[in-house]
Amino acid sequence: MWGKRNLQKTLENLKDALTYAEQGLKDRWEWYKEKFKRWVKIMTKKEYIERNIGMPFDFIKQLIDHPEAIESIPDGTEIDFID
Repeated sequence: MWGKRNLQKTLENLKDALTYAEQGLKDRWEWYKEKFKRWVKIMTKKEYIERNIGMPFDFIKQLIDHPEAIESIPDGTEIDFID
């Protein structure tokens, strides 16, 4: 990769600028790829967590809207929320 000192002189035309950008992508491709993979994994985990948190709240909302349903749930009942 070209040093910063040469950058101003070297990028005097569009072709050099494009060559510089392309080389930068090639040099750091693995870094960009790993960064993207981590971002996708984080988003996937975030969406999973949001969905799992949402299910119990939806259940509680249903109980608030229909309090008579609470009577049908025996004491000591354990509820598993399965998607």
